[in-house]
Amino acid sequence: MVVGLATISITARALGPEGRGELVVINTWVTAFYMILHLSLGQVAIYHGSKSENMNWFGKAYSTLLFYAFILTVVGWLIAVGIFFNPFVDILGDVNPLLLIVGFLLLPCFLLEQYGTSLLTALEKLKVYNVSQVIGQTVGLFSILFLIYVYDYGIIGVLSATILSQVVILSRNYKILNRIAGGFTKIKNKTLRRYFSDGAKLHLNAISTFLIGGTDILMINHFCGKEDAAFYQVGVKVLSIIIILPQVATMVIYGRLTKLGPDEGWKLQRKIIIQVCLIVALITAIAVFTSNIWVPILCGNEFLPMLSTIRFQLLASLFMSFSIMLGSQWICRGLFVTVSVLTTISGLLNVFGNYLLIPIYGIFGAILVTNITYGVGIIINLIMIKKYIK
Repeated sequence: MVVGLATISITARALGPEGRGELVVINTWVTAFYMILHLSLGQVAIYHGSKSENMNWFGKAYSTLLFYAFILTVVGWLIAVGIFFNPFVDILGDVNPLLLIVGFLLLPCFLLEQYGTSLLTALEKLKVYNVSQVIGQTVGLFSILFLIYVYDYGIIGVLSATILSQVVILSRNYKILNRIAGGFTKIKNKTLRRYFSDGAKLHLNAISTFLIGGTDILMINHFCGKEDAAFYQVGVKVLSIIIILPQVATMVIYGRLTKLGPDEGWKLQRKIIIQVCLIVALITAIAVFTSNIWVPILCGNEFLPMLSTIRFQLLASLFMSFSIMLGSQWICRGLFVTVSVLTTISGLLNVFGNYLLIPIYGIFGAILVTNITYGVGIIINLIMIKKYIK
């Protein structure tokens, strides 16, 4: 959390709203490709682990995820070249193509981290995950300081430091996972097809999650410009820091549900959800009422215009926390299609709402649509609790 705040502060002050806005657009494009391509295979591995009575599933899962990480990276890079360097369509706008190329080196890192995190979660090795994150993000933070303030590399320095941070995290995680799995083994076509099939059922959920949490930045950049995109994305980053607690809680929940099953683990899950949501509500209230103090300290006076919107933006943290922690229940029940369809509907409504309101109300339009979307998500989750949990 501290490293995350420090990174926001350094990049906001060093790059300014315009530079940070360009960095935000690059990161969002890379995230869009990652979200579309990862096929939710990490969650599929957790599901198979929850259905297995021994560790026979793990070696197959490990090798399958490594195989798909390689294939999907190549596919993603080829598609990116075809889209962004198409002479007939200008999608990039004024984004520097060289920066985009460097940014897309993060694509395999994102895929491998998602898969590795899922495997560590299924094994309940949260300490490994946490230590790797602390080491990697600390290396990334000092690398950003060095590359920006010593060599004045700007955006390319931030992207390079992020890549280095990811490499450190992945090296440590996969060294441990490789040892447990006994190395990479030959994968049967049947296993590859099963993972792909299960992932396809669930993956609309992941894509729709990006439609809810990523397309708004691209639309704000398109309709309002880089500065507004930077203001909005700082709020998104602060939100992501607030919801670290429910994300960590979700890893605990996944581990328990993998061991106990969704029915036996529900009582513990419900208790964790209530406790974490109360803590998140308290943190959010403090952040909202003190925003006029910490925003200029964190980002500098150039970001003061975001004060008028960030207070409303942070209110989404409670809605997001509830949905994040409850999603594991549906994954472990194998409700892939149901979850995907419902999240897709929410995602499409979010895109449509942003398209209508951002040109009129700017950032506030995106915030309003996001809060409504997550509010609807809570209602859907409550209906599903009544239907599926006895």
